[in-house]
Amino acid sequence: MHSSAALTVGPVHAGLNLYNNGFAAGIVASVLVPVIIAIRAVTRAGDATEAGATARDK
Repeated sequence: MHSSAALTVGPVHAGLNLYNNGFAAGIVASVLVPVIIAIRAVTRAGDATEAGATARDK
């Protein structure tokens, strides 16, 4: 994902390849971090639900 973003943001920096990796990393992070946070919240909520169900079943 990072390499494709780094290769396509060249026109944004007018071809200055020095800044493409950092800019692409920021774009990738701004997309992936909220997704990872949402997935972790769902899995933690599922873990809490499963823990409550097992405690009630005993």
